[in-house]
Amino acid sequence: MGKEGVIARLRAAYGGRVSSARTRRAMHAALAVAIVAPPLALAVLAYARVRADATEMVLARRRAVAQMGAAAVRERLDHLTTLGRSLAGRVRFRSLIAEGRWREAVAILEGVPREFRDVERVFLADRAGVERADAPPLPGAVGKSFAHRDWYRGVTATWRPYVSEPYRRTAAPPRYVIAVAIPIESAAGARLGILVLQVKLDSFRRWSREVMLEDAGFVYFVDRRGRVIAHPDVPAQAPIVDVSYAALVRRVIAGERGVLVGDDPLRPGAHVSAFEPVADYGWGVVASQATPLAFATRQRALRSVLVMGGLVLLIAAIAAYAAIAALDTLRLATTRQAELVRTRTELEQMKLFNFVASHDLQEPLHKLTLFADVLAREHADALGTEGRARLAILVDAAARMRALVEQMLQLARVATRGREPVPVALDDVLASVRAEHAPTIAATGAEVELAPLPTVLADRAQMETLFRNLLGNALKFRRPGESPHVRVACVGRNGDRCEVAVEDHGIGFDERHATRIFEPFRRLHPRHAYEGSGLGLAICHRIVQRHKGSLRARSMPGEGSTFVVTLPTAPPREGRSDGRA
Repeated sequence: MGKEGVIARLRAAYGGRVSSARTRRAMHAALAVAIVAPPLALAVLAYARVRADATEMVLARRRAVAQMGAAAVRERLDHLTTLGRSLAGRVRFRSLIAEGRWREAVAILEGVPREFRDVERVFLADRAGVERADAPPLPGAVGKSFAHRDWYRGVTATWRPYVSEPYRRTAAPPRYVIAVAIPIESAAGARLGILVLQVKLDSFRRWSREVMLEDAGFVYFVDRRGRVIAHPDVPAQAPIVDVSYAALVRRVIAGERGVLVGDDPLRPGAHVSAFEPVADYGWGVVASQATPLAFATRQRALRSVLVMGGLVLLIAAIAAYAAIAALDTLRLATTRQAELVRTRTELEQMKLFNFVASHDLQEPLHKLTLFADVLAREHADALGTEGRARLAILVDAAARMRALVEQMLQLARVATRGREPVPVALDDVLASVRAEHAPTIAATGAEVELAPLPTVLADRAQMETLFRNLLGNALKFRRPGESPHVRVACVGRNGDRCEVAVEDHGIGFDERHATRIFEPFRRLHPRHAYEGSGLGLAICHRIVQRHKGSLRARSMPGEGSTFVVTLPTAPPREGRSDGRA
């Protein structure tokens, strides 16, 4: 329905032709919905976005801890394997083994358990798996065959270093250990025997504590069969616990990584658990935290959004009530002309309402940013690491909301502050816009080609806003590792209309979304990948509509995009083409 149609409806409802109270109530309800719906939608969108961002932050934190734990385990196992290779490769050591002088060979390694914290014991076995010498010596161990052990089967399968599953050794004192088995070979490559470094499970518990969190999270390790190597709830010398029945354990020992929310195998209740495989060893690392604790920060952020959304909706409700009350005053008008004037005034007030409400949001946002900056500068030590991290989240959220409000104001100004069209030289407009983007062009090594452009009949400020956004998008959505290439040119004329194309070689998009991208808050890419409020193209579309033109997009994923703007051209004039003296 057009503007005149709205006026006619209001005139009929409040001018006496339709005097039904029921009709007026329906009009009141429609007006209230029209005023309250936009801020309500914005509040819902903000809630959803904050929830999604906070959830991703929690999951990312779990992933980071799991990755750190997996890196620590691999580094320690690599260190033990490298140590074993170095010991087994000594020339004198190999000569003694080749001559069968096992006790003299192990004497060379007697200092290893004292010098290396993680190694409890070393022993030598022949190719058949029979222990020949050890340090420190354990009664009854020498002469026994350990061919049944996992470490022997693992190392002899490929005759390469092998890290075993946890097992309980038979020699006194009996305890659970991990064996790092290293083949001993002569200089010619002949297989002489096996060097075994035994590591107590207590070492792995110590490793897990080194990557534990301060927020009541915990980390545990599992071997390639899904059995617990180290867990805060399982004593180091307690019987081995098999947790291979758990979905996340099955996935991590299969080499997968990810995050699951559900029951933990050894602790009751729901947990947020990230799992990461330990490359080359088949083990897995799980970083878990109870769900209520993991999402506590998210809940606080959502409560803040709800409070702010409630305030915005309260303002909208008051405005709706005021607007309805103002419309009711139309019924007191005595003449048709007075009704028309009042109706137009009310419609303009309704039109500007969202603009005013958005403008008033800037003051509390400014205060929020100001005091957050004071906290960061003057009270950083008192806040602690977690406090500073949360303050950074608050400042970032305030900055994004401030940018969003600014874009909303800009969207409102298109309709409320537009100037009368005058001849505008697009060459001058693009030169000015290009100068504004000079830092980005220099930083990305972009190539911006500006072909000669026509003079159009337009609002110069809005033309600058239009091409600032289009050129900014072309520079922003570039392919990774490539410098942007942008070309702006006139691609056609049709009577008093011209077509100007902004073409880039960026990431492009699916052309099925070619019309949806001009809708407010419509994003085709996540915020963490490409910054933006989701209003830039909506502003461009509104500007072109105000100039009675059109804006369309062509694109293919990975092959760039082209935005074609149709605008009215200025009539020929003497002197400068842009109408300036």
